[in-house]
Amino acid sequence: ALQELVVFLRRRVRKSDLIARVGGDEFAVLMIEASKDAIGPKWETIRRAFCATPVQLRTDGEPAHLGFSFGMASWPQDGNALELLIASADSELYRQKERIKAQLAV
Repeated sequence: ALQELVVFLRRRVRKSDLIARVGGDEFAVLMIEASKDAIGPKWETIRRAFCATPVQLRTDGEPAHLGFSFGMASWPQDGNALELLIASADSELYRQKERIKAQLAV
């Protein structure tokens, strides 16, 4: 599932963007000279497209639908040190997860 996500993301980000696995099922995408205001809607579009794309993971032939959540941080607005940027993106990630859970509960 993680490999499918990375392949999907690589097709949708710029060649200059860096996708790195932070640990477990968490990734960071470093996007140089990208405005947070412009990139937010793009990432929501990417997230929705991934959720709608069936992925062949199982051997029984049934495709699975996966999803992901994301949080963003922008330097220097959200912090001028790596730890601050990660904490800011992490906080936003958990806010997004709560919004998605609330939408699914409706």
